[in-house]
Amino acid sequence: MKSIFLKAVLGGFLFLLISPGLVGGATATIMSGPSAACPGPPGQTPTQWFNCIIDRIIDNLVFPVFAGLIIIMTIVAGILFVTARGKEDQINTAKKMMIWVTVGIVVGLIAFSVEGIVRSLLGLA
Repeated sequence: MKSIFLKAVLGGFLFLLISPGLVGGATATIMSGPSAACPGPPGQTPTQWFNCIIDRIIDNLVFPVFAGLIIIMTIVAGILFVTARGKEDQINTAKKMMIWVTVGIVVGLIAFSVEGIVRSLLGLA
């Protein structure tokens, strides 16, 4: 039962991860926004170009994967709570999962904040 549930969750996550590419939305997402223009060395210095590429990777890959994992893990923990039926070990597992989801949210937000703080301290922002 657990392996089927785990496969369904992972399959759903992978579908959500690749679905923008299936409908042609990935190119529109990657090429929009303030960091869309990374013309390279003729239009920018190599440092500016590198910063632009890093911004695009964080905005278009890291943050969506982070948000997707948080949503999926919260749903899994909720399902564990609902299906526990009074079993203490399953309730404790769900509680631990919710604690780690919360820790992950805090660590992720700190990581995104540190990146901005370091850029502003180095004068790259």
